[in-house]
Amino acid sequence: MSDLLSNIDVRPRIPPESEAQLATDLAGMRRLNELNQRLIGPISLEQALKEILTLAIEFSEADRGNIQLFMANTNSLHIAAHQGHSLAFLDHFKYQGCDAVCEAALRAKQRVIIDDILLAPSLQGTMDQKMISADGIRAVQSTPLVTRRGDVIGMISTHFPEPHLSTPEQFRFLDLLAFFAAETIERTKAENALRESEQKLREFNNTLERQVKDRTAELRLLEEKRQQEIFWAIVDTQEIERKRIAENLHNSLGQILYGARLGLSQVLQSELFAADKENLKNVDKLLNAAITESRRISHELIPVVLEDFGLKTAVEDICRQYSDRIKFRYRFTGLNKRLDKYIEIAIYRIVQELVMNIVKHSGAKEAMVAVEIKKAHLLVLVQDTGDGFDAEKENGNGIGLKTIRNRVKLLNGNINMVSNAGQGTVTNIDIPIVTDI
Repeated sequence: MSDLLSNIDVRPRIPPESEAQLATDLAGMRRLNELNQRLIGPISLEQALKEILTLAIEFSEADRGNIQLFMANTNSLHIAAHQGHSLAFLDHFKYQGCDAVCEAALRAKQRVIIDDILLAPSLQGTMDQKMISADGIRAVQSTPLVTRRGDVIGMISTHFPEPHLSTPEQFRFLDLLAFFAAETIERTKAENALRESEQKLREFNNTLERQVKDRTAELRLLEEKRQQEIFWAIVDTQEIERKRIAENLHNSLGQILYGARLGLSQVLQSELFAADKENLKNVDKLLNAAITESRRISHELIPVVLEDFGLKTAVEDICRQYSDRIKFRYRFTGLNKRLDKYIEIAIYRIVQELVMNIVKHSGAKEAMVAVEIKKAHLLVLVQDTGDGFDAEKENGNGIGLKTIRNRVKLLNGNINMVSNAGQGTVTNIDIPIVTDI
């Protein structure tokens, strides 16, 4: 008995038509799932609608179709994706759907089916019928895309070349696809709107940053201009005061010293004891040295050579003044024309201060001064072979170097000073200038 039962198939029998339906359902669900996987993540609305339309045509067993989106501002349907239609068809229905089919489905918020275009009373004698027939279409269905809120946001229409009676199974999957399409459209629109909003925000932030940067640059330029104006005012004041002091040295103290020396020379011509005469001669030497020194100081205070002949000659003159103590070499490149008055005065005073430092403190036997104009930059090199110094300490304590650094800074320039014990000092200065040289 058990052997007999073992040969009997006790599984429930599924009718062949049910097995076919189950296979169709599985295939349909698989296609929907595949579509869902493809549309996950960032995707353009146009690409999403093309993917959805392809599957709608497949589910309907149609040969062409289109998806329209509802435009609230014009209260009409606009074709957003299409497949298989002629240009004439698309031109006719691009911004206004067929009144008897998709527009009717929009008004009713439910599917509209026409099994045969030629027999439909609502289409008889209309231009829509002529355009649809000319496109080789005999049957059509339009299914609204309805959101969870109940709003119609679009339409899926599929078209058939022959009179067609759709099956409930086809509509079941088409309804699932329509729901999925509505969700996808809303999500994609929201994502695109968010991306556009983020892009606008980024553009706004970039614009704001540029405006802040531009305004900051403007304020910086204004501040630099203000500082330069103050600097030029200080230079003017200093030069005026230097000139006043120089004139006093020359016209007042110089004349007094010269007068004293004349008086002393008369005394020397009278009869004096030898010792007294020798002492007076020493005094005469001191007076002569004082007169020479006052003239030198006066000359330093008023750079007449600079005013008359320019920076090159004035710098050469500085070097020649001290050539009896230090062997100076100098080189000039590009100084073919006069520079701005304030630039020349500033560079002259900077070189003068650096040369004086070399003479007084370096113990050098040789030094070099080079001035060059290159690509709208004025470059100054001052180098000596002296004892060197601690540049870091001098930055904090050296009044002369502080003055030089401040002048360079107010000229929007850069200064680099390198000094090593026993190896001398090298000073490089780079100042931007406006010149046609």
